[in-house]
Amino acid sequence: MGLFIKEKDIEEHLKDKEYDYEKGCSVLADGITIGLPVPANAILNFSDSGILVMGVDGSRVKFEGLDVFFNNKNIKFIGFRKKFMSYRLQIETDMTIEGFENVDLEFNIKKRIADCTWHSANLRNVMAKYS
Repeated sequence: MGLFIKEKDIEEHLKDKEYDYEKGCSVLADGITIGLPVPANAILNFSDSGILVMGVDGSRVKFEGLDVFFNNKNIKFIGFRKKFMSYRLQIETDMTIEGFENVDLEFNIKKRIADCTWHSANLRNVMAKYS
């Protein structure tokens, strides 16, 4: 598969699982939400229907674990906070997952990832969409 999952792999993964796919709107992220069934290493895909959080292995070369979908109608807020070498993505929802109500998520998203050409361009697309 190469050094990182390719955008084509993301598209195939989403279509296999019958999720909406939006080209140019996937980013690599590190989950920092504790206690929720959200993967620590993830790829986020932002589509017109919502945000899909896909678990990936630590080296980010294959999908692993569960996928968690957040429907746009349940998302109350999406915001980016600039950090030194990354952005902090905050997602506030009114969803309940495994007993947790009004689930709020946070992810660190690096501005650049070496050898992952699609990430930086996609991050700009996503930030433009939600700014």
